[in-house]
Amino acid sequence: MRTHFYFIILTILCLFSTINVIAQDEPGGLYVTGRITTEQGTVGTSVIKMFRNGQPMIDYQVDNTGRFNLRFEFNNEYILIFERPENFPQKYVISTIVPNAVLQRDRIFPPYPLDVNLFTEIAGINRGFADNTVLRIYYSPEVDNFIPEVYYNNAQIKRLIEVAVLQSQSVNREAEMLKRLSNAELAALRRDYDEILRKANADFDKGEYLEALDEYKTASRIFPSEKYPRDRIAEINDLIAVLGLQDELNRQQAAKYNQFIQTADQQFTARQYPQSKENYQQALIIRPADDYATKRIAEIDAIEAQMQAQNRYNDVIALADKAFDEKLWDESKKRYQEALQIRPGESYPTAQIARIDQELQQLNQLAERQSTFESAVLNGDASYARQFYPKALEYYRTALAIKPDDAAVIAKIARVEKEQKEINDRLFYDETIKTADKAFKDQDYENARSLYASALTARPDQTYPQNQINAIDKISGDNQRYADLIARADASLAGGEYTSARDDFKAALEMKPREKYPADKIREIDGVLAGLAREDQQYRQLIAGADRFYNARQYPQAKGEYQKALGIRPDDPYPTEMLQKITDWEAEQIQLAEAERQAEENRLIAEQQEKDRQYQAIIDEADRLAAADELTPAVSKFRDALEVKPQEQYPIRRIEEIRGMIAIQTEAQKNYDSAIANADRAFERQQYPEARTGYQQALAAKPSESYPTEQIARIDSIEAEQARLLAEKQAAEEAARAEQARLLAEKQAAEEVARLAALEEQARLEAERQAAAEAALAEQARLLAEKQAAEEAARLATLAEQDRQYAEAIAAADAQFNQQQYPAAITEYRKASQVKPDETYPKERIAEAERLQTAMVAAQRAYDTAIANADRAFQRQQYPEARTGYQQALAAKPSESYPTDQIARIDSIEAEQARLLAEKQAA
Repeated sequence: MRTHFYFIILTILCLFSTINVIAQDEPGGLYVTGRITTEQGTVGTSVIKMFRNGQPMIDYQVDNTGRFNLRFEFNNEYILIFERPENFPQKYVISTIVPNAVLQRDRIFPPYPLDVNLFTEIAGINRGFADNTVLRIYYSPEVDNFIPEVYYNNAQIKRLIEVAVLQSQSVNREAEMLKRLSNAELAALRRDYDEILRKANADFDKGEYLEALDEYKTASRIFPSEKYPRDRIAEINDLIAVLGLQDELNRQQAAKYNQFIQTADQQFTARQYPQSKENYQQALIIRPADDYATKRIAEIDAIEAQMQAQNRYNDVIALADKAFDEKLWDESKKRYQEALQIRPGESYPTAQIARIDQELQQLNQLAERQSTFESAVLNGDASYARQFYPKALEYYRTALAIKPDDAAVIAKIARVEKEQKEINDRLFYDETIKTADKAFKDQDYENARSLYASALTARPDQTYPQNQINAIDKISGDNQRYADLIARADASLAGGEYTSARDDFKAALEMKPREKYPADKIREIDGVLAGLAREDQQYRQLIAGADRFYNARQYPQAKGEYQKALGIRPDDPYPTEMLQKITDWEAEQIQLAEAERQAEENRLIAEQQEKDRQYQAIIDEADRLAAADELTPAVSKFRDALEVKPQEQYPIRRIEEIRGMIAIQTEAQKNYDSAIANADRAFERQQYPEARTGYQQALAAKPSESYPTEQIARIDSIEAEQARLLAEKQAAEEAARAEQARLLAEKQAAEEVARLAALEEQARLEAERQAAAEAALAEQARLLAEKQAAEEAARLATLAEQDRQYAEAIAAADAQFNQQQYPAAITEYRKASQVKPDETYPKERIAEAERLQTAMVAAQRAYDTAIANADRAFQRQQYPEARTGYQQALAAKPSESYPTDQIARIDSIEAEQARLLAEKQAA
């Protein structure tokens, strides 16, 4: 199929008189044919600069049509640079390395189409981005053809140009910034610049060009106006092209890009925005058109702008939280009070001050419990060291009663219990093996087998008991099995079932290699099979040759071969039938040829009409789905339309448009998730204005979502409730002050009456005062006890709330993880880790989710590549290659239905082709 298609295309190519053939001395090779276009002007001044294995070749001058036709030798690495004055150049890599086994089988490949669009150069813009490889063409063993690896499409190249313009503007801004620096600051920057240049020059002199390239780029960013680093960068880019280092550069840049993005994402999650922004900018230097890094930087700029107004408050809270985490209660309380002075209405510092007061009251209780806990652990460790396992367990369980969640104590208990069980198991094992060995020696195999099985239950890691059990089973079963095999083999041999009989004789001989009977029978069967095989092989060769002649319509030769086959098997009807078919075919050939021509013409007309009808129906359905925002089914329908009419451009254009819409929706979801995560975190800290802003940002990303609206309503309700409680508190305080004034007036009046009262009442009043004082002391003691109980209940409630929040976050994260929604799962696991930072489970699941997300992306990339290759082969009616491509896609993503549907279509097409061929041959 591949060779046939090549000769068709080659016939077309021969019509062009300007074809440029490189090294005609070897057959085959890769032909590349295409056309150069420009945004404006003619293409007649375009030139293709070519390098083979790093060595320059003769430039290819393109004519006014812009068309080019090239041929490349196998097993070389070529670099093509398309240039035209007033246009940005573009670089392509062509690898013609093909395995020798493939070339020995077939050295001819179909021409590869390559169209190049050159963009107009903008004056004053650094052309460094044009050194990036646009596309690489290489041989793929999976599809047995040359396929592309696209690094930048036209839209992305346009984006590179836009980024280069922005970078040029940034260079001007940096130059202005350098003018405003002090002499000391400039001197420090100059020292850094000189040190980087020194290392870059050393790496350049050692031939480590890729390392030197990064260092010269770093130096150029410090002083953008310096010419020396830019000249070195251009020189190294030329060396990379000459030395064929582009693939290595691409690999290293991809690795660095991934590292910068990973570090930046981690810093972004940790709110390390300046460091995160720097790493995203480093990633943009490697991939200037990268949308992800660009959007992340925009997010950081927005966050930093929003945070600028409250930096002072956040700094104070950070110092207070740090002191709180380090249990520096006085320092922490002072900082929280300072934060309240900055923002008096904030609930978080007030709550933290209350927590500090509780912590100070609980310190004595905690110290006493800690002392008891540590004593129990030390006593347990001492008992364990002396192997007093029961006593050690008693001490450890006492400690665990004080701290039920202490992982170290739980691990110690598990270790003691495990070692105690291992000792008991070893004692039981040794005693049982001793008894079993004695029974085995006495040939009491049934009892010995039971004992070995009991020993294996105690210590499953031991191989000796299982080996003994196998030996006992072998002793009991070998003799009977040998007799059964011989009997079955004899019966098969008597019935003429030679293969089955040989297998059974061979199995019997393996059991008893010294037995002569099965060996003799095997030799006897081999002789019979060899004779039958020779006769069958000769017959099949004659029939195969005759069928080839018949299929090639070489009927005289086919007749001779069928007659020879009849000489070997006179009773076989197939040669006779084929001879009769040849005779009949020769008689009817002229009449059938005309009928076949007319039928074929009618069939082609009907097929074309049916294709037109199917295509229009599918397009109508696809347009309807797209209009209904059912984008994925719409893409599938447009692909179905392409299968009916592969040459149509409308489905291709619509698929690209829908993919853009899907990308926009995915970006909106990412912005929504980020805003919700920030808002939820602020809501949990009772930072309601920040939470409101986050939910409003989420609504801006996805206005149809109800959750942000519900949370904003909750914030409104909470703030209203806080205002109401504050008003009630103020009213109660005012009433209390009035009541105190009234009581004071009444007390003063009573004291005046008491002063004027008789002296005899003084003794009675003194006794009543003492009784009241004692009652007041009792009431104070009661209130203190109730307060302590309430504080303990609040602490336990706080711990319970943390457990609830942690459990909810873990449950939500596990659900997202199980549904393979890894970014959402990572967000939930991070929430759980914020609630309980010491828990290892969320961190482990985050690492696993990131690994699986990376694998999913790789599987998607492999799936997309395989689907593209398979669809191209399917459109060319190269069904075996297409089947292989769809099977590769299924291997990458087994859950996808599209490859399975396409394989079923291929099966149907091939079955129909086979049926038509059979009908044609029968006719």
